[in-house]
Amino acid sequence: MNEMIYLFVALACLAIGALAGYLVALNRRAAMAEQAAQLRSQVAALDATLAAERAAQEQKLALLDDARDRMTHQFRAPGE
Repeated sequence: MNEMIYLFVALACLAIGALAGYLVALNRRAAMAEQAAQLRSQVAALDATLAAERAAQEQKLALLDDARDRMTHQFRAPGE
């Protein structure tokens, strides 16, 4: 009879341990999903910032090109 009690207690402990492990895994999965969502949000924000900075640099380059062209025409020697 004692063997049956020990077996039952052992099986109950295994079941409780398995349940606890499952709950820990669920908690970690939820935390990782939240972290992944935050990282995706950060990547999207950085992509937007990068696109805005690239556009600003292209605009500055266009202004410099325009200024160079105007100066070239302005100081070009007459008769050229």
